[in-house]
Amino acid sequence: MFVLLKNTESLYSNKYFQKTVKTLLLVLTVISFAFLISYFWKSELSGDDLAYFKTVNVTWSWIINTRYLAWSSRVFIDVLIPFFVDHSLLLKITCIAFLFVSPFVLLKLLKGNSLIHLLFCFAVISLLPYYEMKTAGFAATVLNYYFPIVLALFLCAAIYSNCNLNLLLSFVILIIGIFACNHEQCVVVIFTFSVLALIKSRPNLNYIALETLVISILSLVFILMSPGNSVRMSLEMHNWMPEFAEFSVFEKMYMGVTTTFFNLCYHNNLPFVFCLVVLVLCLTNKLRWAITSLIVLSLCQEILRKVFKSTELLENATWLNSFPSFTLIIFFAYVIALLVIALKLNLSIQNRVVIIVMILLAFALRGVIGLSPTVFASGVRTSIFSQSLFIICAGYALMQSNVNRSKISILLSYFVYVNLHKFILNYISF
Repeated sequence: MFVLLKNTESLYSNKYFQKTVKTLLLVLTVISFAFLISYFWKSELSGDDLAYFKTVNVTWSWIINTRYLAWSSRVFIDVLIPFFVDHSLLLKITCIAFLFVSPFVLLKLLKGNSLIHLLFCFAVISLLPYYEMKTAGFAATVLNYYFPIVLALFLCAAIYSNCNLNLLLSFVILIIGIFACNHEQCVVVIFTFSVLALIKSRPNLNYIALETLVISILSLVFILMSPGNSVRMSLEMHNWMPEFAEFSVFEKMYMGVTTTFFNLCYHNNLPFVFCLVVLVLCLTNKLRWAITSLIVLSLCQEILRKVFKSTELLENATWLNSFPSFTLIIFFAYVIALLVIALKLNLSIQNRVVIIVMILLAFALRGVIGLSPTVFASGVRTSIFSQSLFIICAGYALMQSNVNRSKISILLSYFVYVNLHKFILNYISF
């Protein structure tokens, strides 16, 4: 197969071949979006939506005393959940609207300038982990994760747009920023890219980045000062993992690292694999090397699958003693490979820094969850921001590189198909 791929390099300049692979990507992306529309439209309220938020009467007392002081700092998010629970049709329409708006926002962020770039953005957006958007209830999970991701994309697009800040835009950024930065993982992303934008704009001042930086700093203070977070942690520890109180800092960090690698690089690893394979393509400009890296990752996945299958790995306090530590060799090799490839990309220093920061952020955002007793109880949704960062990172690298568009179309078609297949297996019954 390697020889066959090597001998097909001349195909990429053939106009008929280029048209064929672009059509393939278009068809797969359209089908994927059709399933996503169906997914959002058919999604029903569940979990916390019905068990709690359906019964809530939103008052200042509930916002301050019941939520901020006694449960969570996400009051700006929580206050909207009962509204959307009562107006589920509006929630579905908003999700679908975000689905179609986000590729255009991504196109603006990545500074694309053609229809094929827009198609690439639609394909990249279709790869986001929508299949994890129901784990705490449809409305609760969408507002806590999907909405902040889309709004963070908008904020980053505004930060790097070089447009002038006026009163209306400042107000829009303020409202969106308050909501998006109310999530503790999302606020770190916005803070980081605001700082990068301010450094990049020197000696001039990027006023949009300055505003988002101020919003993110104030939001971080708001989150860290919330009494509800510590109250909730104490209750969750009692309910889910009483042994957590006895863990040392090293054990908590070890749990965070191992669960992060397990979830991002093994269990739900499509975004990670997509990122690594795309970076290989951007580095070599050879599709055969991208496919070779995919084969190597598949072999490593099979090794890990056999190891974890033979290990009694339970998602509780026994994880510390049962996790096969030698698998960290493979996982750390993944991280080193990603960073080395990103460092060697034929891109500007600024672009390489952005890619490296996104990779490190993806692992760090999930890693700190190990400091929480709900590291297992929160399920896969704690990985959504990290998975999204991997996908956006890959899209960013593709748009900044000079890789042949036919090669990009082939690779994106493969991953859109694999993601669509996974989506169908999880949510469509025959």
